[in-house]
Amino acid sequence: MGFKAKIYDLWKELRAIWAICVKVWKDELSYPLSVMYFIFAPIMWLLPFIIFGFAVVGGRYSPFLEKLTGIGDIVTYTVLGFAFLGFASAALWGTAMSLRREQWIGTLESVLVTPISRFSIIFGQGLHSITHTGSGLVLQLVAMVIVFGIHLNLWGILPSLISVALTILAIQGVGFMICSIVLMVKQGWMVIDVVDTVFWVVTPTAYPIAILPVFLQAIAKISPITYGVESFRGFLLYGPGQMWIWQKIAMLAILDIIYLTLGYLIYLKSEEKIKKTGTVHKF
Repeated sequence: MGFKAKIYDLWKELRAIWAICVKVWKDELSYPLSVMYFIFAPIMWLLPFIIFGFAVVGGRYSPFLEKLTGIGDIVTYTVLGFAFLGFASAALWGTAMSLRREQWIGTLESVLVTPISRFSIIFGQGLHSITHTGSGLVLQLVAMVIVFGIHLNLWGILPSLISVALTILAIQGVGFMICSIVLMVKQGWMVIDVVDTVFWVVTPTAYPIAILPVFLQAIAKISPITYGVESFRGFLLYGPGQMWIWQKIAMLAILDIIYLTLGYLIYLKSEEKIKKTGTVHKF
């Protein structure tokens, strides 16, 4: 296959990804209250974390938190962590449930025989989740800057997008693995819920991983979201000039390669199996 043909095939896959993203957006925009809920609800979900922090610490500033993380303001620490984790969590659900949604509306068999990559289907659904929750992420940050007076380093805004992009890639790998389970056992939402809950527990959102039990710290250190949230928070607070932030980015890039490779291989194996057993059509 020539170079031009490869470029053309890539262009077709990108168009397919975009078309799937637009399709899901059209479905959601048919229910505007649902869209508004998922944009603004995360702000309400965040408030209990902040209120609890104030109650435990007795104020906004914690010397203990500053000793462990370098950030003493519990509001700043929690807001940036929660906003990023909520974004990553939604991207995980969007990717992992992509094929199950097609199955719900009865189009999975048709989609699987279309002349596009299976991964374009998954990426299209994931792109929708990213654009949807990304708008919520921006609104959350703007609201919290206005309400709580959080000071962000403007030079760190663009570099923070590197954290977002690399984390999304790793999540796609995890999503591929869960898609494999969805194809095999159908009720994959239970697996997604467990994985998502683990991420919420081990990710340094409202507390640093140093306070976790040793076995949870070990899980946190192999979670891409841990390095994503720490680098994202670091860029927005300190800018791009801190070497430790780039070390987090390097570790995140390594995890991207690992998770994407594993996810790709596991998905191909599971798809091959369900084709042999003829269970694609089973709900």
